[in-house]
Amino acid sequence: MKAPAALSNDVVDLPPPAAPPRPAAAFGTRAPASPALAPAPENAARRRRRLMSAAAVGLIAVTLLVGRLVLDRVSFPARLSIPVGSWFETASDWFVANMAWFYDPAANALTGALDQLNSAIVFTPPPQLAAFLVLLTYAVAGIRLALLTVVTLVWCIAAGDWEPTMQTLAFMVIAVLVSCVLGIALGVGASLNRRLSGLLNTGLDAMQAFPIFAYLVPVVLVFGTGDAGALVVTIIWAMPPVARMTLVGLQSVSQETVESATSFGANRWQLLRDVRLPLARPSIAAGVNQTIMFAISMATISAMVGGSGLGQVVWGGLSRLSFGDAIEGGLALVLIAVILDRASAPRTHSTAKRNRSAETDEPASGVFGRLRSFARRHPRWAVSGVLAVVVSVLASVVPQLRFADFTQPPSWLALDLRKPSEEVVNWTTVHLGGLLDWVRISVQSYGLNPVMDVLRWLPWPTLILAGFLVGLLLMGLRAAVLMAAGVYLIGAMGMWDATIVTVAVAGVSVVLAVVIGFPLGVAMSRSDRLAALIRPVLDLVQTLPIFLFVIPAVIFMGSGPVTGTLATVGYALPPIIRLTNIALRNADGDVVEAAKSFGATERQILMNVRAPLGLPTILVGLNQTVLLALAMAVVAAFVGTPGLGQEILVAVNGAHFGVGVEAGIAMFILAVAFDRLFRAWTARLSIGSHLKVM
Repeated sequence: MKAPAALSNDVVDLPPPAAPPRPAAAFGTRAPASPALAPAPENAARRRRRLMSAAAVGLIAVTLLVGRLVLDRVSFPARLSIPVGSWFETASDWFVANMAWFYDPAANALTGALDQLNSAIVFTPPPQLAAFLVLLTYAVAGIRLALLTVVTLVWCIAAGDWEPTMQTLAFMVIAVLVSCVLGIALGVGASLNRRLSGLLNTGLDAMQAFPIFAYLVPVVLVFGTGDAGALVVTIIWAMPPVARMTLVGLQSVSQETVESATSFGANRWQLLRDVRLPLARPSIAAGVNQTIMFAISMATISAMVGGSGLGQVVWGGLSRLSFGDAIEGGLALVLIAVILDRASAPRTHSTAKRNRSAETDEPASGVFGRLRSFARRHPRWAVSGVLAVVVSVLASVVPQLRFADFTQPPSWLALDLRKPSEEVVNWTTVHLGGLLDWVRISVQSYGLNPVMDVLRWLPWPTLILAGFLVGLLLMGLRAAVLMAAGVYLIGAMGMWDATIVTVAVAGVSVVLAVVIGFPLGVAMSRSDRLAALIRPVLDLVQTLPIFLFVIPAVIFMGSGPVTGTLATVGYALPPIIRLTNIALRNADGDVVEAAKSFGATERQILMNVRAPLGLPTILVGLNQTVLLALAMAVVAAFVGTPGLGQEILVAVNGAHFGVGVEAGIAMFILAVAFDRLFRAWTARLSIGSHLKVM
C-alpha cells in the first residue's frame, strides 16, 4: 500500500506495508521540506534585514547626493542652533545665588574634616606614621604588600614628596568614606523600591558616561577652587561603582532565603541587617574596591581645581614641562594605586576561613580571653597591634624619632629625575628623531587627516539620517528617534566640528589599538610564558592614572594631535589584549578537539573555531577600548589635541559653564550612542558566529 500523495512529502520513515503511514509530527521529528514550499523563518528574517539594509544604504546615498548639490555648507548651520549652554548658565546663576544654604555647609564639612585629618598627620611623628601605614597594610594583605608599602614610602621620601603623599592619603580617606556612605545608602534605598532602582540605574549610567572633566566647570562655579571643589568632583566620580554593586548584591540575594527569614518572624529592618547585607558583602566589597580606584584616578584631575597632594606634583610638572617632577609624582601615584587595589580587593576565601575558625573557638571569657581568641583568629592584626603600640612608645620617648623630618630627604637618599629625563629626551631626539618623525607624519597623514576630511565632507542631514537608520536596524524605532535627536542636538549646540575631530581621533586610536592589541592577545593565548610576562604589565597599565599616559607621549612626540592619539592608544590598549587572550583560551575544548580530530591545523582552529566562539568576549574588549578612547579625549586636549576635550578644557580654564556643559553633553551622547549601538550589533554578530561554527 502506498502513502497518499498528500502525505508523501511528510513521511519520515516508511512503515511496513501492513501499517498505514503517519505524519512525521507523530514521530516527534521534523520531515525535510522543500525550501520553495516551506521557507525557514530564519531565512525570511535574514532576507528582510538585507532588504532593509539595502534600502537604508540607498536612502543615505540619495541624501548624500542631494546634500552635496543643494546645501551651501556641509557643516551644521548656525540658524538651527539651540542655546542649551545659556539655559544651563541661567540655572547655575540662580543656584549659586539662592542655594548657598545648601552647598556651603557641605563644603565646610568636607574641608573641615580634611583639615583635621591633615593636622593629625602633621602632628604625628613621620616615622610613627610610616610604621602605622606599613603595619596596617601587613594586617590587611600580608607581608608582600607591606614590603611594597615600604618601597613606596622610601620612594616618596627620596623624591621629596612625603608631604604631598600624606595629603593624597588624607584626601582619599575623606573622599572614599563619603562616597561609600552615600553610595551604599543609595543602593540600599533602591533595593527596597523598584521605581527608585530604575531611576538609580539610569542616573548611574548617565554619571559614568558623562565625562568627568565636564563636572569641573559647575563645581568650580559653585565651590570655587581648592580642596572643597576637588573633593566634590572626586565623590561624584567615585560614588557610582559602590552604589551599583550594593544594589546588585542586595538584589541577588535569593528569594528563598528572604522567605525563610520572614517565616521566622524577621521584620524588614532585620532582613536587611542580618540577611541581605551579610550575603551582599562580597559584592559591596568589590564596589568599594572600584570606588577606591576611581578616587585615586582623580588625584591629578582634582589638582586642576586646586586639590592638594601628589596630583599637584604631576600637574605642575606637566604644566612646566618638567618631566622629572611629573614622573616622580606619577610613579608614587602608581605605587599607591597598586597598594590600595591589592589591599581593598575582596577576599571571600579568607573570610570564610576566619568564620570557620571562629566557630571552632571555645567561648572566651574576660578581656584577656577575648584578646587571645582574637589573636588566634586574626594573627596578623594582633602582631600589627602590638608593634603599633611599641612604635608609639618609641616615637614618644626617642627625640630622633619624634622630631624626624621626612619632607627633606637626606643627601644619600635624595632622588632627582630632572637631569636623567632631560638626557633621555636629548638622546631620543638625536638617535630616534627620524623614526619618531615618521610615526608622527604617518599617523597624521594616513590616519587623522583622511578621516577628518571624510567626516567633514559628509553633509549634516546625511549623518542625522544615518544615525536614525542604523538605530532603526539595530534597536528599533524609539532608539532610532533618540539617536537622530542626539546627533541633531550635537550640531544645534555648536559642537559639530569639535565632535568630528573627537570621532576621528578616537577612531584612529581604536584602529591602532586593535592592530597592536589583537595580535598580542592571540600570541598570549598560544604561549603561557608570554602571557605570564604581559599580564602584570596589563595590570600595571590599567592601574595608572589617566594623566600619566600623556607624559611619555609628550616626552618623545612633543605636543599636537598625534601625541594625544598615541596617548589614547596606550590608555585604550589593555582591554582588547586581555579579553582577546581570555576569549581564545576559553574556547569550548570539545569543539577544538573535534576540529583537531578532523585534521585542522592550528591556524584553521584559530580562525574558524576559537575566534568565532570567543567573538562575544573579543567584542566586549573592543567596546571597552572605544569607551576608554572617548574618555581620553579631554586629557589629550592638554597636549594640543583639538575636539570636544579642548572645548571642555577651555571652559574649565575660563569658567565658561555653558560651553563646558554643551561639550560634556556632546561627549555623553557619543559615548551612550556608541555603547548601545555596539551592544546591539554585538548581539546579532555573536549569534551569527555561533551558528556558523555549529
